[in-house]
Amino acid sequence: MRCLRSEGQIDHVNSSGDFTETYTFGGTVTIDSTGSAVYHVIDVCECTIAGKSGTVVADEKGSGNLPGGDFHADVKIIKAFGDLAGIQGKGTLQGTQDAVTLLTSGTYSIKVSFG
Repeated sequence: MRCLRSEGQIDHVNSSGDFTETYTFGGTVTIDSTGSAVYHVIDVCECTIAGKSGTVVADEKGSGNLPGGDFHADVKIIKAFGDLAGIQGKGTLQGTQDAVTLLTSGTYSIKVSFG
């Protein structure tokens, strides 16, 4: 899954697998004087996973070198609604940030199961 993040806090994801979504996120990013960053965001997405649709809330915690560097995050689904109620999952996000546009792109790898 490839994710493009915009300054306006709307993400659009192009998926090559069976997980597609459009979501919003909010959180904090702390960048020190060397450019090392840590962040924590809560993602809320309208998702279709394996043909089932609903809302998923995920906790994402990461670090990297910003602006314009690589980052890594751990992602865990913490709530789900609709046809996705009961879904569980966790995984990672690997990505980079464009130094000019500040948009990020990356690949999520999330293993999910339906409870």
